[in-house]
Amino acid sequence: MAPKATCTCVRMQFLRGSGIAYTYRSNPDNGQQAMPESRAVNQESAEGTGLRGREALRDAMPPLLARAQREVAVFAARPEPSYLDNERFVAELAAFAARHRQNLVRLLVDDPVVLAREHVRLAEVLRRLSDAIQLRGIAEHDRGRPDLFVLIDRREYLLLPDGSGIDGRHGAARREAIALSETFEDMWARGIPASLRPLGL
Repeated sequence: MAPKATCTCVRMQFLRGSGIAYTYRSNPDNGQQAMPESRAVNQESAEGTGLRGREALRDAMPPLLARAQREVAVFAARPEPSYLDNERFVAELAAFAARHRQNLVRLLVDDPVVLAREHVRLAEVLRRLSDAIQLRGIAEHDRGRPDLFVLIDRREYLLLPDGSGIDGRHGAARREAIALSETFEDMWARGIPASLRPLGL
């Protein structure tokens, strides 16, 4: 008697506003519940590059900032400090902000106070270049998003579905860059303006 055939069902769940889809697999014959795979795939995967590992993600961010011409937008609810507080990232961010008086950096984080405590290098640059780097706290409406993304000139991005995770994607897919830009603009409009006090005050 031939063995009973099994069927693996696959469905996609899209992360709202990000262009990222998670793949879920389940086997109805053995009653297994759908479990998300650890990797994320891009709707426009042919135009993006998957990255895995903290070192690969960390190393991809400074060159991205170096290619920025006029604008850098960063959404990071609860980022891993090694991503945004390492020397290369902070140096490139500061260089971009100081390069031209019209250059603009916008940083949207969950808690600016926690950012200042856990990201010492980044906080110092925010204090020193406050005219070029704007900081806002995430509004209550937007709390709970786990992702982190860095977007330059609304055309190129680095996206981590989990801001403290080890999987991400770099790309310049126009549709996803626009989606991230629109999502950021909406959250920025709802954000709470913040500033960091000078040290010693």
